[in-house]
Amino acid sequence: PHPSMSRAAILAIGFLVLFVGGGARSALGLTLKSITEDFAIGRTVLGLTVAVYLGVTSACMFLAGRLADRLSVRAVLLWGLIVSAVGMSLMSLMSAPWQLLALYGVVFAAGNGVASITPVSLMVTRAFPDRAGLANGVASAGMSAGQLVIIALFTLILAHLGWRYVFLWGGLAHLLLLPLVLLAVRRDDSSRPANSNTDKMSARQSQGMTLRAAAGTRQFWLLIGVYALCGLD
Repeated sequence: PHPSMSRAAILAIGFLVLFVGGGARSALGLTLKSITEDFAIGRTVLGLTVAVYLGVTSACMFLAGRLADRLSVRAVLLWGLIVSAVGMSLMSLMSAPWQLLALYGVVFAAGNGVASITPVSLMVTRAFPDRAGLANGVASAGMSAGQLVIIALFTLILAHLGWRYVFLWGGLAHLLLLPLVLLAVRRDDSSRPANSNTDKMSARQSQGMTLRAAAGTRQFWLLIGVYALCGLD
């Protein structure tokens, strides 16, 4: 395929992955009242579920970066989407309060953390090494757009079909992304245009700092703090 078409497809996939993931993770807040009424779940279980979710998804975002470097971005995205789909789909079949913690707090959290901005950013940066900032900005906008559009769709589903169908359709949305990732993202992630300037730029980018070296810088911890504050809302 033409290089520009391939790059555009990768940018679109990155946007859609964050679009679906960003919207799907807000499904619990939308369905919270209905779930608590059905299972008489108290604040302790809900608070623990959210805490476990944040811990698991954070750890899996770190894991996703390691796996993307060692394996491939495509494999990371595929497995993340599959796990997310399984977690959300099974939530439509919940019959006990503990399943909320297991399915949302652990299973969905793991998938949502793996198929997240970490591999998407790496994929987009490799495809657009000369315009990485702009491309990542476009892809990252998918998270906010997903929270706006998907939550609106989930609200309609909740009103007409019930909370279980919210999670069922959320799981299906993740599955619909699988063939797109398979078609647009190559196994070896070699979607970058083949020219000497791009190769030199990519080579310079790959000579980054180690985690130990980065942890010794002020900028690293400032970035960690900014992302931590984002979770306080």
